Amino acid sequence: MHTVPREPAASRPRLSAFRAELSRRRWVTGTLTGLVVLPLLTLGLTRFDVLNLSSQTLLYLLAVMIVALVGGLVPALAAAIAAAVLLDHYFIPPLGDFDVTDSRNVVTLVSFVLIAAAASAVVGLGARRREAEALATAHAESSAELRVLAEEQAALRRVATLVARGATATEMFAAVAQEVGSVLGADATTIVRLDPDGAVTVLTRVGDTPDAIPIGSRWTLEPPLPLAVALRTASPARLDDYSQAPGAYGERVRQLGIQAAVAAPIVVEGRLWGAIAVGTRHGFFGAETEERMAAFTELIATAIANAEGRAQLEESRGELSRLAEEQAALRRVATLVARGLPPAEVVAAVTEEVGRLLRVSHATMSRYEPDGTRVVTASWTSGGLSQRVGDRASHGGRNVATLLYQTGRPARIDDYDDASGPAAEAARESGIRAAVGVPISVDGRLWGVMFVGSTRQEPLPADTETRLAGFTELIATAVANAQARMELRGFADEQAALHRVATLVARAARPEEVLAAVTEEAARLLGTHHGSMSRFEPDGATRVAAAWGNTLPIGTRVGFGGRNVNTLVFQTGRPARIDNYDEASGAAAEGARKLGIRASVGVPISVDGRLWGVMFVASTRQKPLPADTEARLAGFTELIGTAIANAEAQAALTDSRRGSSSPLTLPGAVSNAICTTAPSNDWLRSASSCAWPTPPCPPSYPSYRPRSGR
Repeated sequence: MHTVPREPAASRPRLSAFRAELSRRRWVTGTLTGLVVLPLLTLGLTRFDVLNLSSQTLLYLLAVMIVALVGGLVPALAAAIAAAVLLDHYFIPPLGDFDVTDSRNVVTLVSFVLIAAAASAVVGLGARRREAEALATAHAESSAELRVLAEEQAALRRVATLVARGATATEMFAAVAQEVGSVLGADATTIVRLDPDGAVTVLTRVGDTPDAIPIGSRWTLEPPLPLAVALRTASPARLDDYSQAPGAYGERVRQLGIQAAVAAPIVVEGRLWGAIAVGTRHGFFGAETEERMAAFTELIATAIANAEGRAQLEESRGELSRLAEEQAALRRVATLVARGLPPAEVVAAVTEEVGRLLRVSHATMSRYEPDGTRVVTASWTSGGLSQRVGDRASHGGRNVATLLYQTGRPARIDDYDDASGPAAEAARESGIRAAVGVPISVDGRLWGVMFVGSTRQEPLPADTETRLAGFTELIATAVANAQARMELRGFADEQAALHRVATLVARAARPEEVLAAVTEEAARLLGTHHGSMSRFEPDGATRVAAAWGNTLPIGTRVGFGGRNVNTLVFQTGRPARIDNYDEASGAAAEGARKLGIRASVGVPISVDGRLWGVMFVASTRQKPLPADTEARLAGFTELIGTAIANAEAQAALTDSRRGSSSPLTLPGAVSNAICTTAPSNDWLRSASSCAWPTPPCPPSYPSYRPRSGR
């Protein structure tokens, strides 16, 4: 309960000032009236001398009464004395002076003055009564104004207290609406927020039937509705006749019986935020209503600005916290990268860090393959189904992985009900509703995708792509470092293998030992499942001279023809490859398919400028052999060519010393090492004779073994 100030004490200075102002005004007016009326009356009587002294006395008495009515007792007494002097001077003999010779005239003057004084007293009493009534009226009005002012100030004080306490927006809006309605005597009070699309949202409504216009409902307002005008002009507005109010909102207000309303805009830090409106079912609001509402709208604006400031502060704190978490996660990942851990560990750690940091339900990293598919390299989930590492999926449809593969830019799907393709089906099975993918680029080429998905209905935050970018850069660095280490390790292994083979050549090892060593070193170095070396024979066939792994035995003859590596190398004299043996043909291709070979590469072996044979490596995996396979094999074929040339030269020198007329060249030497007990399958036999005689198999030699650790 609030206390209203005592009215008499508060109103006394105002009433005294009012009384003093009224008396001064009457006296001045009465004096001026006497100064005007008495001279005019005297002038008229002297010019038209038709009345006797009694009539003239009555006219002066009437003039005094007029002065008494206008100015009160004091001006009337002064007018009575002035009238007596004028009578004596102008109308009582002797004229022109102030002497009175007739005693009867003296009585007349004295009687005039007494009667004028009495009449003035009576008239003054009536004037005082009227003044008292005016003072009483002013007192009543002042008391009412003070009471209203006190109530308004108390209401503003209560609202200001809520603002200072940092009350929630809901509490503050309800309190303001209640206070405004109470102070202004409104039947309904409504606060609305202006939305970006021009519509308004009802934030609170108090008064009769508040549910008729529910909180949270949105309306499109049209002039002359006061709310619509206030929001368009940013100025208070009123409507005193709701009978023609337009639109659905106007119809709803009419149904509630509202006859008149006033609205005032709410401006927060220079921008139009919303408005408050009051309505009444009886009569109209006073002319000062808009001004009185302004004080409340200022408090509302202050409360909203404070709330927005607190929200921004909390958001800033949250952003700082998220940034700290993100930097910590990036630091942990960067540490893993700097330690040179295997890529599998790094990508698994990155994927988990991303999933936990962004608070998503799924996080996956995939690598794009040359065959147009993608392979899962790491996967994390907070619960539910997830993709397994090694899972392979094809592109197609509208989904994050396909969009990113096609554009090379970040992609998002905010609603997987509209997504399509194999990736979208897998996402829906995992319960994913929204997802974002960011490309992983290594050395300027698209390597893979970092994918995060959420099972919540709302889209992922707008900054998800930006936050993921920091992690994909680290992933790219880790992959590039790993590739560099692998390339360096591969180069070192390659040089070591070539060194071992070169050592054999320099030692003038037996040809069969050199060929076996080269074949095994090349196959092991390239990580293939099969390796062989074959000699091209003049009769249109190849004969296996060295073999490693599950491949054709040494001595096996295979004819040319069709589309296969041996035939392509023989026909072109250049390296050749088969990436898919489903499309290969010929005897060599048929044999390769029976051995489970899926991809192969062959490099020609040249001796002194002539095509001697082919170095062949093959894999049983579905994917093609690496693009640099041909180049890496070339180093071995050069050593083979050198070894064969050296052997031929050595054999020629030895035979010349013996005087032999039929020297045994390296092909012959190699033939001595090729067993003629190769399988008798017809599909292997496409040549009937050898270019050189094929003696029985020589004694077996110890098989070649690479150095320990290979």
